[in-house]
Amino acid sequence: MLNPFSRTVRELEAHRALVSRYSKIVADDRHPSYEITTWDEHVVVEPNGDARKRVTIRAKVLEDLWVIRLVQGCGWAQPLKYRRKIRVRVRELSVGALPPKSLSTTVAWLRDGQLVVMVHLSEPPKVDSDIAITIELVWPGMCAPLMRDRQLDTFALRFATPVVYARYTVVLPRGYGAYVDPVGFDERQDGSASVSMTNEDGRSVFRFEGVDLPAHERVGMRLDARNDDHEGSAPQGMSSVSRLVIYRLDYSLTAIRSLFARRPTWDMPNEGGPIAHG
Repeated sequence: MLNPFSRTVRELEAHRALVSRYSKIVADDRHPSYEITTWDEHVVVEPNGDARKRVTIRAKVLEDLWVIRLVQGCGWAQPLKYRRKIRVRVRELSVGALPPKSLSTTVAWLRDGQLVVMVHLSEPPKVDSDIAITIELVWPGMCAPLMRDRQLDTFALRFATPVVYARYTVVLPRGYGAYVDPVGFDERQDGSASVSMTNEDGRSVFRFEGVDLPAHERVGMRLDARNDDHEGSAPQGMSSVSRLVIYRLDYSLTAIRSLFARRPTWDMPNEGGPIAHG
């Protein structure tokens, strides 16, 4: 017989599962309520495989929007002891000229091991307005296969609607390296996306960038850390069209202007629905 605490925990998990299920039904039965214009995801990995993730989303509101549903994945089937330690926080939201404010969230796990994060809006933003959301996750063991077992790990994105610009950055601990390969595209044939590797403050930094990404297609990068006698490498023969370079410059200028604006609309990070990391 369950004690009152265990019963309460089970009821809470059941409630979360129901919220996740019905929010998906609403999302699937309607036209998209919002269109993502930019997606910026930044992951900092620790030697034991723990990760700190920050996702910043810019979107345009198309219809009444009450809930934003995001799906985050992990590269391996995590046991419950890891899942219970994951922390999620919506840091701030800006709607038009209104100041940032905290939003409530609900999290639930799907049967396939993916994490569903639902951001609840207190009231729907105006149609055709722009919104910006920053979500922070502390994820124990997220990259354990890559760091502990030196296995391949994939960091990819898939969106329900076309996205104008997306960036996915992964920062490894000092002294760790990996080879990087594109996922879902060929850089020599498709100049709208690229992967790169740089070294910043002694840490290998891997980055995927893409423009005009289609819906329902998985794109990103795969890291191979099986050989630890190198500092990291990018594929040879990489190509990039000038439009991608121009968008990078425009993206950076937008961030700079936001820093000096009196009421910054966007909250830029250092770093659904979309599905990330697997």
